Amino acid sequence: MRRLLGLALLVMACGAVAADARSAQDPANGSAAEIERRLSSIEDALRDSQRDARAAEFRAERSRREAARRAAEVNRLASEAASARAEAERQARESKQRADRDAEIARRTAEERKRLVQSAAELKAEIDRRAARERLTWLRIGGGVLVAAIATLAIALRLRRRRALTQPVANCVLEGEESDLLLPGAQLPAALGGVVLGRNPAKATAVLSKGDVGREHARFEYRDGSYFVEHLGSENGTFLNGVPLESHAPAALASGDRLTFSVHQFQFRILK
Repeated sequence: MRRLLGLALLVMACGAVAADARSAQDPANGSAAEIERRLSSIEDALRDSQRDARAAEFRAERSRREAARRAAEVNRLASEAASARAEAERQARESKQRADRDAEIARRTAEERKRLVQSAAELKAEIDRRAARERLTWLRIGGGVLVAAIATLAIALRLRRRRALTQPVANCVLEGEESDLLLPGAQLPAALGGVVLGRNPAKATAVLSKGDVGREHARFEYRDGSYFVEHLGSENGTFLNGVPLESHAPAALASGDRLTFSVHQFQFRILK
């Protein structure tokens, strides 16, 4: 703009100089030639000024375009930044909402778990109380049944003992080669302990004074309508019809059976 203003002033000056030259009407040829030369110089300067002016306008236009482009780029970047900021804010809001929902779900889940645990504990306590009551009831029932069973068994044993004591049992005898041994029927019932055979008179009813016979060698007893013999563990053994008896395993007897105590043989007889 400053160059254009200078160019205009220069044109005005040239016009004024030309007017002065024509009005003076100097007849001298040298003055006219000087004036023409000056005018030519002024025209050249004017053309240079116009060229510079056009170049300045071109540069100004290019600067304006560059400025507009940069402004557009800045606006675009600002728009993208605003969009990115809006997107970030939206994502932040969504993240906060998700976090709030997750926190609420976690809180409700914790409350539900706590409620379930409490319900389970109450249910277990109730089951334990019922089980304790049922155990107590069954213990009472079982105790009553046990007491009744024991009482019934005691009564049965007492009645059995009484029948054994009141029922007459026949006397028996062991017939030996050297002597016979009497087995008193009154002592044969199992409820009374039976009759013990051995060499110890203090413990044996049927005494067999032989060194190879045990102090308590065998026991005879009567129960349930039958006679039995039981080996009491003597080393030399007890044999029924030639078969050795196991210790403390009563074996049934019949009249005429052969019994051997160590090497001493007898025949069992039931006296009528």
